Formats: sequence, C-alpha cells, structure tokens
Amino acid sequence: MYQIAYLGRWETLPETAAAIYEHDISRLEAMLQGGLDLNVPIQLSEYIKLMPLEIAVFQNDVPMIHFLLEHGADPDLAVEQPLLLTAACCCGAPGIRNGGIWTWSMRSSIPWPNGRILLQILAGI
Repeated sequence: MYQIAYLGRWETLPETAAAIYEHDISRLEAMLQGGLDLNVPIQLSEYIKLMPLEIAVFQNDVPMIHFLLEHGADPDLAVEQPLLLTAACCCGAPGIRNGGIWTWSMRSSIPWPNGRILLQILAGI
C-alpha cells in the first residue's frame, strides 16, 4: 500500500511514481536513460496527478529531491500547490514558516520565488 501525504492511498502506482516512492535510484537511472522526462506529470488516479519532484517532497525524501533536481526536474512545475508550501509542510521548514515567507506569500499576489532556489534552501544544497 502506498500513501502519499493527504492525497490518498493506492495499491499500485505507475512505475515512475513507485520508483520515487520506494527511493529506487537505480530504477530511475534506467528510466532516465530510456528517455524518462521528469517534467511530465504522473497520473495517480482519475483526479490526481503529481510531478515526480512533488512525490519526493511529499515523502520528505531529501536525497531523492537532490537526485531529481540534479537530473533536470523543474520545481516550478508543481501541480498540487506551490512547491514551497508542500516542502514547508512535508519537509519541515521552521525557518521559512517562522521567517514570514509562509504567511506573506499566502496573502500575496506576487509570484512565488524561483522554486529551485527554495528547494535548495529547504534541502540544504
């Protein structure tokens, strides 16, 4: 059984999603060599699709976040919600939550800062 944050539970996941969920780097490397595009959403169910990077963030899998970023995943393509919110909720980001960005950004109509920079800050890379 796979559970991804508050989104739901699945008996099975698409191959890419399962590899990310299971932290199977070797399987992902083989898929990348076969042409996997990390910037295409993965359909998990009729109404739920996520980017590969979102799955890693929801799993709080910092090494996988690093791997996906290093292999071209674009954090600005988040499907579920701004990836900063997901990362702050799932990866724990007290500096961001307490530093004012959390509440300011929630009310602001100003676009979010570059997602790659924010994920690098959250993941310490």
